[in-house]
Amino acid sequence: MRMPSWVWCLPRGTAILAATLLLALLTLRAWDSQRGPPLAPWNLVVPEELRAGEIDATGRAGCPAAGDAAFTTVCAKATEALESEDRIRTNRYVASSPLHPARFAQDWNRSSSWRRRARRRAPWSCRMG
Repeated sequence: MRMPSWVWCLPRGTAILAATLLLALLTLRAWDSQRGPPLAPWNLVVPEELRAGEIDATGRAGCPAAGDAAFTTVCAKATEALESEDRIRTNRYVASSPLHPARFAQDWNRSSSWRRRARRRAPWSCRMG
């Protein structure tokens, strides 16, 4: 018994329809992303970070200093670029804000300052130290 021709066209038509819908959704999302407000100053700061070879050369001891330099750059450039309407109490880049990382007992932006835990880690743990 011979199958109807539409049975053979159904998978192809479904694939074309799905591809067209996906392309339409991606186009709509790209267009919609351009309609939003401009990026804030803290989104535009790109600090100098160590490259892979520099990390190897610096070693474990030099990485916290490089991280501190990157955070200092971000804080300085983001803070100095703040407009008056951005200098609000809930903005973590304002030094007087209660949300500023330096105001917490533990600055969670700095992984190098995490307290070391007891050595009772699981044997499959990949963390160093």
